[in-house]
Order: sequence, then structure tokens, then C-alpha cells
Amino acid sequence: MARRYQRLTVELSRAGEDRLVADPPSGFLGIEVVEERPEGRRLLVWLDAGFPEPAEELWSRLGGRLLSTRQIPEEDWMAGWRSRSEPLLAGERFWLDPREPGEAPVDDGPPPGRWRLRLPARQAFGVGSHESTRLALELLEGENLSGLAVLDVGTGTGILAFAALLEGASPVMALEVDPLAAIAAGINRGLNDLWPAVVAGTCACLGPRARYDRVVANIIPEHLEPELPAIRRLLAPGGALVASGILSAEASAFLRVAALEGLTPRRSRTAGEWTAFVLGVSA
Repeated sequence: MARRYQRLTVELSRAGEDRLVADPPSGFLGIEVVEERPEGRRLLVWLDAGFPEPAEELWSRLGGRLLSTRQIPEEDWMAGWRSRSEPLLAGERFWLDPREPGEAPVDDGPPPGRWRLRLPARQAFGVGSHESTRLALELLEGENLSGLAVLDVGTGTGILAFAALLEGASPVMALEVDPLAAIAAGINRGLNDLWPAVVAGTCACLGPRARYDRVVANIIPEHLEPELPAIRRLLAPGGALVASGILSAEASAFLRVAALEGLTPRRSRTAGEWTAFVLGVSA
């Protein structure tokens, strides 16, 4: 039997859309913006039909509403988006390519001085276009990672783990609680010929002797804050946490929680509604 999908038409604000992508429901595959309206952005939300439709309470909590639901037969519904997509510049040294290998012109390549990261848009794990991902990349570039051990918590496609390797980090571990995302990151290793260790799990699955000079986490505070005690334990002396995925309006509250674990801000960057921090261990 062919796999089927649910296609939900919803109205959400931009902030609600960001929260949906950052903390998706079970079976979430991706979104497509189809219309900008005064009362909100109209989106198509794609879900695996094998999972229950999210409760109406979800859309209310995100400040939006569900307009319609439709069952869709199996298709590569992101193929059209990929065919229209173009690579993105990120930070000072990265060129993020969401196309499948073979979709780009033969002579197509990154601008001088930039590394290509292949992150084909296949599911909902992101291609690096979100502001929070780009902020994390920019902060990593300023950390002089050469020879440092790096842990990427919530790796998604693996983009930040790949960036750390290109910046000279070694070893690099990528953690992802979603097994499907961990599989996607594993596939992307071969596309980029970059080979961080990828593990499906949380910080608790790492051994008691594991230590990292830098931990990077591009996840919303609701998921990051419970991991902060474990992250603090995993940081080597002089280590730091690069934390992104934080709405600027919630940054002060996040910093108060981080301070309870002895983590204080060294640097920060902001883009749109989002802020990212480098947090060091306080004396």
C-alpha cells in the first residue's frame, strides 16, 4: 500500500510558525508558506498519515487555527521546492546547498573561500535557512575550534557538526533524539564526506568520562533547559556552550536558568526575532 500524508492548511503568525518548526508534533514532515494574509500566514503543514492529527489545542497554543485537512497519496512533495531553490550564504565561510546531488549545473560550485554543505531538502530537519541556525554558524566561526572536541546537541541534518569539522574540530559528536533526523544526518555525512559520530539519544547516553571543549545546541529553551545540567557536566575546563534557537523575548529568562548551572554569556548575536549566545563556565 502506498504511503499517505496528511496536508493541513493552517493560519499562523511568523512566531507561531517558528515555534511549530522548532517543536514539531509527531509525524511532522515540513511546511510550505502559500499566502501572506493580514490575519496571519497561510501554511500547508505536512504530516505522516501514520501519526494522529495534532489536537486543535496545538494551533490555539501557537496563536493560529486549523482551516482544513486532506489525505495525500505518496509523492516527493519537496521535489518542486528543491527545483526552485538556490544555495544560501551563511556566516563568512559556508555555502548551504539544499539541492539533491545532480540537480545543480555541472559547473556550479561555492564562491571562492566558502565550503559547500549539501543538505538536501527531503524532510523537516532544515537546510540551514533558519535564522537560529545561521546565528549558531556565525558564533561557531568565532570560536577557533581547531583541535577542540565538539558536541552538537539536536543535530538535525548534521549541519553544525559538519561546520565544526570544517573549522578544524576533532572529535565531533552529533546527538539527535529523533531517530529519523539521526538517520538523515548519517546520510548527509556521505554527501559531504564529513564524518562526525552520530548517535540517536540525549546527553544522558554519553559516558561519565565524556568531555567536550564546545557544545553547540540549536534547540528551543523548552528542550535545551532540561539538558543544561548534563551539558555543564560534559564541558571540559574552559569550555563553552553555543546556544541558539532562543527567541529574543525569552533570552533573559533563558540566561537566568543557565546561570543556575554556572553558565554566563560571553558573546551574543541577534537576527530577526532570535538570539544566540556563547556561554562560558563562571568561576
